[in-house]
Amino acid sequence: MVKILFVKGDPTTRDAIQVAFEQYKGFEGEFIDAKDCLEKLMRGQYHMVFVEDMPNPGETYELLDTMSQKEGRSPVVVIAEEANIKAFIHEKKRLNISAFLRKPLDPVEVFRLLSRLREKVDAMDLTIG
Repeated sequence: MVKILFVKGDPTTRDAIQVAFEQYKGFEGEFIDAKDCLEKLMRGQYHMVFVEDMPNPGETYELLDTMSQKEGRSPVVVIAEEANIKAFIHEKKRLNISAFLRKPLDPVEVFRLLSRLREKVDAMDLTIG
C-alpha cells in the first residue's frame, strides 16, 4: 500500500488529486488541514506528502521548513502557481521537495508523478505498516 498525505487547500485541487488516487490500486490518500499536518507526520509515515501552496507563501515555507526537520521525513510535492514555485526552487533540497505540480493541475502530470512513485515503491519494496 502506497500511503500519501495531502495537506488540503483549494477544493478543486483536492478533488483532482483524489480522483488520481482512485485510479491507482494500492494507493491510500489521507486529506488533512495544514494545522494538523505536523501532528499527523509525527504519528505516521508516508511515502509522499503533497502540500498545496497556501494563500500566504510564507506559511507554506514555514510548514515545509518544520517538516524538513522531522526525522524520517517523507518526500514532498509542492502544488503551487508558477510564481510561487520559483520562490521554493532554491530551497528544494533542504526542504526535501521531490517535485512540483503547477496550478491549475494537469491530470497527465499528476498521473505521471503517481506512476513514478508506484514504480519506486514497487522496486524498493518500501512497505509502510
